[in-house]
Amino acid sequence: MNPIGVVVYPVGAVIALLMGLGFSISNSTHSWGIATPIIFAVLFVVFDQLLPRMGRLARISTERGGAVYGLLLMPWYFVGEMLGATLVEQVSVLDWFSGRWFTGYELFGAGSFAIKSWLWALCYSVRVVIIVYLFVGMFMTEGERTFCQHCKRAAWKIRWESIVGNFDRGRVDGITSMDELMLKPAPYDPDDCRSIQIVVRTCKCCRVADLYTESYNRKSEISGKRLVYGKRVSLDEILDLAEWIQRVDPQAKLPGTKFDAVEDFEEASVEHVAFDQPIAPEGEEWGARYRDYSAMTAMEWRCDTEYTKALRKRIIVGDTLVVPEALGMSTNINDTACIYEASSDWGKPQDWIDQWCTESPESTQAHTVRGINLVKQAWVKRGSGWTPKNYPEFQGLLIDAMDALDFATAIDAQNATAHAWKIYAGKGLQQDREQVRSYFDLAVKEHPDLHAAHWMYYDFVTPKWGGSEEACIAFARERLDASPVGSPSIAVIGHAHFEIAGAWKERDKKNGFKNYLAQPEVRADIFRGNQKAFRDHRMSMVTPRVRAFFAYMLWQTGYINEARAHMEIIGKSTPWDPFMHPMFFFLRDTYPKARKACGL
Repeated sequence: MNPIGVVVYPVGAVIALLMGLGFSISNSTHSWGIATPIIFAVLFVVFDQLLPRMGRLARISTERGGAVYGLLLMPWYFVGEMLGATLVEQVSVLDWFSGRWFTGYELFGAGSFAIKSWLWALCYSVRVVIIVYLFVGMFMTEGERTFCQHCKRAAWKIRWESIVGNFDRGRVDGITSMDELMLKPAPYDPDDCRSIQIVVRTCKCCRVADLYTESYNRKSEISGKRLVYGKRVSLDEILDLAEWIQRVDPQAKLPGTKFDAVEDFEEASVEHVAFDQPIAPEGEEWGARYRDYSAMTAMEWRCDTEYTKALRKRIIVGDTLVVPEALGMSTNINDTACIYEASSDWGKPQDWIDQWCTESPESTQAHTVRGINLVKQAWVKRGSGWTPKNYPEFQGLLIDAMDALDFATAIDAQNATAHAWKIYAGKGLQQDREQVRSYFDLAVKEHPDLHAAHWMYYDFVTPKWGGSEEACIAFARERLDASPVGSPSIAVIGHAHFEIAGAWKERDKKNGFKNYLAQPEVRADIFRGNQKAFRDHRMSMVTPRVRAFFAYMLWQTGYINEARAHMEIIGKSTPWDPFMHPMFFFLRDTYPKARKACGL
């Protein structure tokens, strides 16, 4: 929780308590049970207006932060409910619940039908679920908005709103993005009523802006299908949008006195400051922090070091010149790969990346960042399930990604990171194993330490992507023998055995995982891999991930002393897989359990 959120939390707690108090007092001072849903409906409207404002006051900047904030405030609402009900009815909390169970709510006063027993419990449970949804869902919605690091405000203020033209119904209902619509402009048709409602919201200082579009029926003045929701847009994109609107509907409202896009964005332009932070950990080893605004896919890379965290903060506020500066300072291939990935990890298109490629067409760095970002966008489109969604868009983005990465390696044949990301693109394009193996060989030819290349290729040969257990383990053992002493890439032996142990668990829920890891040859691989990787280890930003993985695998295979040595360095918590992390009340954190088992 950010400092402002901590300061305003007591205010939010009091407001939540008063809302609960108000509902219970108004609900307990009448004898008609039918009034309860009416009172709750009124409360719902109050929630809808009040909770988003509380989220803005607390400066919620992420979905996860919004969920946590909602969960922390929600108990105060229920405290208020219980406090009001027990004060009005002069009973204890236990007696109140007992009374509702046995007596319930008489719908139309004394002697009428009463909702009680299990029927009352069901109704009460539904209301609790709605309250949880309101607190968590509305605060998460606020966290989805683009957050400005300069003015510390989310992009919620409406700066421009316009109803655009009359289009053929099929043209509007069939599109999935504004780009698609703008590529196929329809003629203005005054006899049709299917329009598009466009809203641009910005933060207080206008440095960031989000675009919202929905289909709109002019006759009924009712919004319809959501087309684009919360897409971060740049000045150029807003100007392109305004130009398109003027072309297809001259009568539509353009940016004017309420939101002069050019003036607002130019006044808020970011002044570049050299990014000279040293590529070195603040302590003895790199820290690890959860990453915000991530694509949450491709490379399983969901954490930052203190360096990549600072780098991404500068990118978020628009100072993108820090990317080539950071890459230019890196001397370790794994640090370079981490900087590339952190700079590219956005789930949506980034206009600054395209602009960089246009302005520096011979920059291998620019085309590598573009290629990685396209890979991530592709996997966002595909989804994480077994059955891919949006398959044509998924394949199209991967083809574009491969073109960008090919361009990067044509400029610099020794760009190992670009070669490595071709593995991930090739996996999605279902290229044959020989072709994808060539990407790996080129990546490690000059840089055998490159952890990313090893992780991506081992994943490519797993059974879930058409490989086999034998191929996966054979590759991992090959690299265990071939990788130099002290290399982070040796972690691939742990990744591979963990993957296959998981496959065994699918076949035998109770014993499959532990039976696989109990095999002598598997235990020997893990022990030897750990000894080789951390003898004269070459530290980089992937070290925390490698250490956490070996700590987990050593714990699971019974090498307690070796696991304990890693955990003493890691400390009391780690965000890295494969340790399972708590998710509200549903998952328990396995790292404290592992520490306890290792005597810590």
